[in-house]
Amino acid sequence: MSKLIEAIHKGIYDANFEYEKWSHGYHWLNDSGNEGLLVAGITRALYEQRQGRHERLWLEMPFHKIWADTADECKQKRVDIALLDKCEKPICVIEVKRHWDKDKCLKDLDRIKYLVGNGPVPSGVLAVLVVRDEANQALNEALNQARADVAEWHARPDNRGVNICCHTSVSWGYPMIWRFGHEYPKYPEWRSWKGASICIEISRP
Repeated sequence: MSKLIEAIHKGIYDANFEYEKWSHGYHWLNDSGNEGLLVAGITRALYEQRQGRHERLWLEMPFHKIWADTADECKQKRVDIALLDKCEKPICVIEVKRHWDKDKCLKDLDRIKYLVGNGPVPSGVLAVLVVRDEANQALNEALNQARADVAEWHARPDNRGVNICCHTSVSWGYPMIWRFGHEYPKYPEWRSWKGASICIEISRP
């Protein structure tokens, strides 16, 4: 697993943990309705991990700024995070989701593939937070389903021209606040929450 992917996993975990503290253990980012904090967490982790390289990060970077030859119908699209080298050339683009939704996530893979397979970007990553109640739907089953959906996407004839690899983080358990001795008897089922992140990396052959 590359240092870049490790930083993305760390950013997702740190952002989720921060939000858990702010909500006093009541919420994780999967049910927040917004990816903004995940994007910020990943951006911070990438900045800290890649200091001294004279690179920069651009949030909501337009496609036409990444690739001058972007088709007219794609020019207004944006990526959540773009990592640029010191010459302003893209190193990686990153899309972020707070839960695995097959249709939305595969559309993001299409967007990344457009810039990697056709454009000037060497690689791209779809980074997703995955949370399940272990008592109802095992986290491993959810991650395996995500991998199966990605494999199905990659098997399409027009997607075979790129390499794809799935990287999964270690999982973490129920909200950390439980470990500090603060109990909420009204919600004992929270003890079974499990979370992890999965990064789908697309690169050129």
